[in-house]
Amino acid sequence: MKNVFVLSDCCFTKLGLEKLFVTNSDFEKIVFYGLNNYKEIIFHLNSKQEKMENNIIIVDLSSRSKKSRVRQTINIWNLYRLAEYNKTLRKTSFLLLGKHTGIGLFSASQISTKCSLESVSLKIRKILNTPENYPALGDIVMKRLCNHQKILLSKFIYGHSINAIAKSMKTHPRNIFYARDKLIEKLGLHDKYDFAYVDINAVL
Repeated sequence: MKNVFVLSDCCFTKLGLEKLFVTNSDFEKIVFYGLNNYKEIIFHLNSKQEKMENNIIIVDLSSRSKKSRVRQTINIWNLYRLAEYNKTLRKTSFLLLGKHTGIGLFSASQISTKCSLESVSLKIRKILNTPENYPALGDIVMKRLCNHQKILLSKFIYGHSINAIAKSMKTHPRNIFYARDKLIEKLGLHDKYDFAYVDINAVL
C-alpha cells in the first residue's frame, strides 16, 4: 500500500489534492491523508499493520500567511528530527508544494504552485514509483538543538534584543548575531521575523 500524507493549513489545498488522487486511475492503490501536523503522520505510520510500500509527505508552503509557512517549516524540522529514530519515516519521500524560501537547505524535492495539475500528478507518480531517485527524510540528519540554542530561540521568540541577550549572557553582540543566523539556517526559517511565529513548545 502506498500512502500520501499532505500537511496543509488550507482545506482547499487538501481537498484539491484528494480529488486528484481519487479521480486519477494512476493512483488506484493510494491512500490519501489530509493532515494538519507531523504528529498525525507519526500516528498513521505507527498504527499501520499492513506492509507499506512507498510513502510520500507533501508539505504545503504556498500560503501567503507567514504564520502558516513558519508552522509548516517547524513541522518539516520535526519530521527530520524524528526520522533519526523512525525507520519508516527515514525511507519516506518528501515533496514541498511551493518554494522553500528559508536559507536552510532541507533535503526535499520542490514543485511550484504555478505548475499545472498534470505536472503535479506526474511528479508525485515519479516519486512513488521510483523513490530511490528522490530525496527521503533519512538522507540528512538534523541534530537536536543544544541547550544554548533552545535558550536563544526562546529569547528571540519573545522579542529580546540582541544587545539585551548579549548582556545577559555576558558576550559580545556579534556572537549573538552569528548564533541567530545559524539558528535561522538550522530550522529552515526565512529571516529573523519568523521567530515571532514559532511555538517554542512545538520544536523538537
